[in-house]
Amino acid sequence: MRRLLYFGLAIVLLAAHITLNVEATEPTSKLKVLVDESRVYSVPEEVRDAYVAEIEKELEELQALLSQMGIDVTIEVACDEKYSFENVGEPWGFGLAGARIGGTAAVTIRSSGRLSYSALRAYDVLVLASFENLYSSDEVDAIKKFVENGGGLLLMADVESENNSVSKAFDVLFLTDRAAIADGKAEKIANDNHMFYVDDIESHEITKDVNRIALIGGIPIVDYKSGEVLIRTGENSWIDREGDGFGKKDSEEEQGPLDIFLAMKKGKGRAVFFG
Repeated sequence: MRRLLYFGLAIVLLAAHITLNVEATEPTSKLKVLVDESRVYSVPEEVRDAYVAEIEKELEELQALLSQMGIDVTIEVACDEKYSFENVGEPWGFGLAGARIGGTAAVTIRSSGRLSYSALRAYDVLVLASFENLYSSDEVDAIKKFVENGGGLLLMADVESENNSVSKAFDVLFLTDRAAIADGKAEKIANDNHMFYVDDIESHEITKDVNRIALIGGIPIVDYKSGEVLIRTGENSWIDREGDGFGKKDSEEEQGPLDIFLAMKKGKGRAVFFG
């Protein structure tokens, strides 16, 4: 259960308003965003192969049509299995979001290495998304120091990610069960009650001009000590745990509203947590 391009559009709108450390930035300079993909999730091989096979079938039909017109071409399918901000044609990752953010900010995508405060201080915003391995305690300390000294953090949680390895440093906890938020009555994106629109959005500088978002396989924030919850799912949503009965609400499964977006000020900076 991964967030697709619908979710990426919401990220663009929200990240664009994380304009922290304004005093230290020249009015005409671009916001400097670091996307750390050193631990990025990759889709399972069977998912990638199924996607490639589907595209290849469509291309074969196109090649046959072109051949009838006397045009012979060979088209190969290139597919990046990583859940990246550099994805272009794949139905996963945040490529569309990355392109949109790139229009208003200078984006650096980091694919390897460890985070340190000396490296982070060169940026205004750090984005962590779909990371499947833990950050070390030293790296988490560096992230926290970065925010406290005026940086911005956007953490996009996922059921596959080690979300709390970073968020707990800010006293924020995401659900750790294998589950996804479902809603049987919200307007759906597709024929799946885990893919729906959310419009319970508080008025805030971060959510300016954002009237609704599309949530796919979301997970709730279950605990926090400070900050403002800006987006919640509706009262008909619930935490749908994997296993027998997945897709239908069981009596013991918690019902909404469920917190999915939290913004907090930390020192001179701000951290945003999105489930």
